[in-house]
Amino acid sequence: MNDEAALKVQERLQGLPPVIARHSRLVILGSFPGVASLQAQQYYGHPHNQFWPLLGAIWGIDLLALPYRQRLTELRRRGLGLWDVYACAVARAAWTAPSRTPISTTWPA
Repeated sequence: MNDEAALKVQERLQGLPPVIARHSRLVILGSFPGVASLQAQQYYGHPHNQFWPLLGAIWGIDLLALPYRQRLTELRRRGLGLWDVYACAVARAAWTAPSRTPISTTWPA
């Protein structure tokens, strides 16, 4: 398969919705979720990602023991938000060079 044909076989990946409350004081910006996070439909969803254990250690709560929705509720309650810089990306097929073509998010007015 030539490069031009390989580029036509693409998958549009949709990012995760922002987790932000009106009273959020700090928003942690990521770039775009990894494969495990997209499959789980969870921010920092890879089982080896240290985001939830580290944040839990700072706050004195076992965030990993909570269901994902409860973790998000805890973030909002404490004024912390999560969002990615890219809303979606185009991933090329596995047999091509790994690449994503990002599309930026728009900050709400």
